[in-house]
Amino acid sequence: MEVQALWINALRIERPRGIPAGRSRPRVPLTRSSNVSCFIDPASGALYDVVDAGHEPGKLDRSIRPNQLLAVGGLPFGVIDNSVTARAVVDQCEQLLLTPLGLRTLSPTDPAQGPFHRHAGGT
Repeated sequence: MEVQALWINALRIERPRGIPAGRSRPRVPLTRSSNVSCFIDPASGALYDVVDAGHEPGKLDRSIRPNQLLAVGGLPFGVIDNSVTARAVVDQCEQLLLTPLGLRTLSPTDPAQGPFHRHAGGT
């Protein structure tokens, strides 16, 4: 979901080449609702991490990660207009990811979460 939030913000912020500053620019057509609605998990009300995971149509990744927060805040343009969904995202991240030192990168209930950080280089 965060890629869509970042992309929508980039489209809305970036001034097309050849358009001088201060001059009106063409509107960037956005399909926010269609981009966002497929990410809403009906079970939790929050957002799926990935839709069409592994490039398989319909395959959903339900990993709970803090990236979904970018869809509800922290960027100049929010992509979630639905306050119920936005609240569900914040509540889920607060409940499962928030620690006294910050946010976890993955829910501790996720089977992929290990007890220790594993360094990619080995030892």
